Amino acid sequence: MIKKLTVDYAGPSDLVVKISNELREQFEKRLEPGIDYSSLLLMGGAGFGDFDSQVSDIDLWLVFPDMSPSERLEKVAELNNSFKEIKSELIAENNLTLNNFRHPPTYLSEKEARWYQKSFAAKVGLPISLGIFPVLSGWPREKEYYFSDSQLKRDIAYSCWVFMNNFLHPPDNQVEELGRYCYKRATYFLRFILIYEKDLYIPRQERLLEMGENYLPEWRDAINMMRQVFEGNGSIPGMDAFNNSVGGIMKRELVKFQTAGLIDDLNLLKGSTRTRLCWTMEKLRWDYLQISDKTLAFKKWAYDSEQINSLFVDFFHLVKQSDFMNEWVEFQAEISQYSDNPNELYYQKMSIFFDRAMEFVDDLF
Repeated sequence: MIKKLTVDYAGPSDLVVKISNELREQFEKRLEPGIDYSSLLLMGGAGFGDFDSQVSDIDLWLVFPDMSPSERLEKVAELNNSFKEIKSELIAENNLTLNNFRHPPTYLSEKEARWYQKSFAAKVGLPISLGIFPVLSGWPREKEYYFSDSQLKRDIAYSCWVFMNNFLHPPDNQVEELGRYCYKRATYFLRFILIYEKDLYIPRQERLLEMGENYLPEWRDAINMMRQVFEGNGSIPGMDAFNNSVGGIMKRELVKFQTAGLIDDLNLLKGSTRTRLCWTMEKLRWDYLQISDKTLAFKKWAYDSEQINSLFVDFFHLVKQSDFMNEWVEFQAEISQYSDNPNELYYQKMSIFFDRAMEFVDDLF
């Protein structure tokens, strides 16, 4: 699949090019001397070439060399201090707002970045390896795939299952955002189906809808509904009709993955554990920044009992019959001491856990 994949991409929008150039210049000009990092990548919708300054956020990866867990936290705080100044300049010079920077960059070591690409093979790994998500600074190394065809197919199947099962659920109960998130989930689903069925990769949203109609005629009614949501700035023109059309075709597509043996209890558990590990690691870094920098005002992302417990429950089911079980039990007992008041030592211990957990899950993937 990877080797014969056709990429349909004419490049990013003019606004994304301008923002990318500004980011590159600001990092080269303002990053303090002696602060070592490996690369800066533009991710998400802006990375695909689409950006709406009214609603979009700017997703960045700031990757640094591999180091010990305690050194990683120091590096994250150091890089974030530099990024705050860069962010102020970007907002002032590009008519942006704090809403466009509503969360910090994702701070990862090189090893974590490689594992993240593998765990999110379809959503993250593929566009990085294909050069769609632009490297704005550093990382002048040869592009690599950190995943196989079979891993990419399993990740596509799992991701489509997640998009389908969360289709009508707004994030954090933000009902006013439901239409935008339904549209976003449906476009990712369509993009992945084209990869899986047609060996075709289309990053830009407008082109994706246009070519989706051509290659998948059974999607035409759903794509028409998706266009109405897009053109209506996230307003859904009739929830029942939208769900029957878009949600209905997504349900029918999932049957293909089930028939191929890509969606079963074990694959869903592995997929859930991989994604929860990466997601929680990323957000815990942001939580840690609020300890080291009291001026930050973004909400706590990862440290809530439901999110951490969900990760631990998934992980327990994977390790319960393995040699890692005793180590896992000891770690849970140790980390529970900090459950009511996470401090710097808690975040260091969680970094150690992520290292061990990634190695274990990687062997299962």
